[in-house]
Amino acid sequence: MNITKHEIFQPEIKVKGISIENFRGFESLELAFQQDLTVLIGENGAGKTAVLDCLAALLRVFQEQIHSLELKKSEKWFDLLDIKQNQFQTSNQVDLLLENAEINCKIDFKKNQFKSDLTYPANIESIIEKLHNNNTANLPLFVYYPASNAPVNAIDFKKAFDNFDTDIFTAYQGALDKQSFDFINFFHWYKWQENIERQIGKNQILDAVREAIYNLLSDEHKPFHTLSINWLNNPNGEMMICKGETPLNINQLSSGEKTLLALVADLARRLAIANPHRENPLMGNGVVLIDEVDLHLHPRWQRALLSQLQNTFPNCQFIVTTHSPLLLSHVRHKNVIILEEFQPVKTTPHTFGRDNHSILYDLMGVKQRPDEIQQQLDKVYELIDEGKKGEAETLLKVLSQGAHF
Repeated sequence: MNITKHEIFQPEIKVKGISIENFRGFESLELAFQQDLTVLIGENGAGKTAVLDCLAALLRVFQEQIHSLELKKSEKWFDLLDIKQNQFQTSNQVDLLLENAEINCKIDFKKNQFKSDLTYPANIESIIEKLHNNNTANLPLFVYYPASNAPVNAIDFKKAFDNFDTDIFTAYQGALDKQSFDFINFFHWYKWQENIERQIGKNQILDAVREAIYNLLSDEHKPFHTLSINWLNNPNGEMMICKGETPLNINQLSSGEKTLLALVADLARRLAIANPHRENPLMGNGVVLIDEVDLHLHPRWQRALLSQLQNTFPNCQFIVTTHSPLLLSHVRHKNVIILEEFQPVKTTPHTFGRDNHSILYDLMGVKQRPDEIQQQLDKVYELIDEGKKGEAETLLKVLSQGAHF
């Protein structure tokens, strides 16, 4: 029997905002997120990763409840180290839009309690039951890619994988943990899909996942293609990909290539599992958190990365952190939040289309020149203002001869 589009239950979910109180370095913080893309920037220690960690913990509430059909009010969602120093409790809330209805989830975690108090709306139970009881449901996805677990080390293709499951809720396994970059899950899933392809011929799911990987990794100089499993040197198989005309083992890729491949492969795999009733699983809905999205990437890749992610996964909401001015030059200022001393800067300067130097200076507070050179240039302007044109020209000539700028 053919399933019509109207029979498929596929709730759309977006993160509207987050409220944080006494979490790590934050005393109090409220942030609103754009429904397509939000980019958090700030100095190291400004709280960017802490925001993503807190958001991931809150989203785990929905993920775990959808998966288990139970609302675990005693679950320990936070840790003692998450509580701000000299405080006894952290209170955090995420506001979500589920099918355009607002859902608020607040968790209070106390030092002497070792559990979290969870409040949630009553109507979430009916939505969870519908996802479980509907045989034509597509799941909304939540996933977090922390920078601390980027796969820069060699991938062990001999590593056993004993818990392979074809259930739709497999998409949630480890999705909001610190281990979402585990490439072994993708490797074994890909082997299974290749076997299906050999048996039935064309595999639309595998084609979609390959397309996502090729789109994100390729550029005008070196297209990536022909992702496959090679059995010649390893009875467990090894994953190969062609870069231009050169076939490479995945472990022969650069750190940046490997990190991006692992992220895109994992996200595409999870969307494929969560959306069995979509013609193209890359159109699946989800919330994707990425810490240091530009990690290990060449500047040319940084520039186009976010637009490529959005084009490849158009129904996902991305909330990311970065230190890259190149990346910011391709983002509208409404999509940028600057954190400074655990607070958002009230006004974000324009970013789209700006040059790197102005973004570094206006948004990141990085001076264009060393203090010594800037002081001498300031002296040149001062001499000009005082009418001492000759002295100004002499000093400027000295600076020019020294190739200081």
